Amino acid sequence: MHAAISGAFAFVADNAAGLQVVDIKDPTTPILVGSCDTPGNSTYVAISGDYAFVADMDSGIQVIDITDPTLPLLAGCYNTPGLAYGVAVSGDLAYVADYESGLQILDIMDPTNPTLIGCYDTPGASTFVTVEGNLAFVADFDSGIQLIDITDPTNPTLTGTFITPSTANSVSVAGDFAFATDRDFGLQVIDIKDPSKPILTSSFDTQGNAFGLWVAGSLVFIADGDPGLNVFRVFQSEVDGTRNTGQCLKVNGVADVVGSARLESTDTGEVTWELTADGGSHWQTFLPDGIWYSFDFPGTDLRWRSILTWSGVVHPMISELTVSWVEQAVSPVLDSRSNPQFVFHGAVPNPFNPRTWVKFRVGVSQRVKISVYDISGRSIAELTDQQFQVGEHSVEWGGRDSSGRAVPSGEYFFRIDIGGQVETRKAMLLR
Repeated sequence: MHAAISGAFAFVADNAAGLQVVDIKDPTTPILVGSCDTPGNSTYVAISGDYAFVADMDSGIQVIDITDPTLPLLAGCYNTPGLAYGVAVSGDLAYVADYESGLQILDIMDPTNPTLIGCYDTPGASTFVTVEGNLAFVADFDSGIQLIDITDPTNPTLTGTFITPSTANSVSVAGDFAFATDRDFGLQVIDIKDPSKPILTSSFDTQGNAFGLWVAGSLVFIADGDPGLNVFRVFQSEVDGTRNTGQCLKVNGVADVVGSARLESTDTGEVTWELTADGGSHWQTFLPDGIWYSFDFPGTDLRWRSILTWSGVVHPMISELTVSWVEQAVSPVLDSRSNPQFVFHGAVPNPFNPRTWVKFRVGVSQRVKISVYDISGRSIAELTDQQFQVGEHSVEWGGRDSSGRAVPSGEYFFRIDIGGQVETRKAMLLR
């Protein structure tokens, strides 16, 4: 069984039940909305445009029109010579892992009439295929991972081979690395800088029988049989502002002085977001948590940019970013400098080693909560959450997390919540 996601729908290759279409707008309550009973046993599905390409074992590739996901209709088919276990679509071509018949390549320019244009007979039994650039990576059971050059799809040729310890079930590619699941020996990480000589970089023997695999950002997800889902972090991330600072983009629609803003993003762990209200003279880091933060330097020229987390292999993909702002003329209370009830001075000293003091003033007795976050938005420590009397105050942070462990050098953010009003300041720890 395999599922592919497209928009608000999951398309499930459901063995003897064919293709099932599930509405996942609310992921907590998936709803079956359509189905198409294929003639064979559906094992894999790939989505391209308005069509689902289903690997249907002894019935080859079934092409299903999903223009209306509630009414999927059979549009075409191609009966491959072997057992179609897996399929990948790239452009106008479909690549089929056809078990003992190896790799089959179909022209699907007309999805209603797929035609065979090339093939490569692998030494084992092909059960999975993925395409990256001019290479097809085929999980070939006891013959490991086969790397096949598809520059000329009518005449695919072998580029390289990597033999896994037992049987290769699936493979995914990110940059210069291939990640393969081996039934008995779990995750295999393969260096493919030179595709003709793939080399094992590392491995992790999972508890179950590793089968399906998916790479997302710096994480690998593995379906591991009875033990369930395993998640591995496979790339060490670091921020390199000199290489990965994005283009500064202007936010249109600003009519007056902007005192506060907030960010919401589909990716909260792989990107550092920065905003400026004065055209780029002063940049501030904003956490994409939907909370309002005040500008140290208000202005009328609101801009944003991003600093990508560089992993050495992959970059994050952001599908949506929302920027909201408040103009001081409309809601000055959101800028602490116009609110006499509190002033947040930030951390002193800054930079610091090994400790700093978070300083603030309250104009009326009220509850104050101060938390520390790292540059990815992860909560590090809670410094205080208690009632403070009128006057100046400071709270110490000794550069340790909530478990008492020393944190590494880098930027950290102090988030203060006073009476429901939230501000953030950053400080640099230099060890």
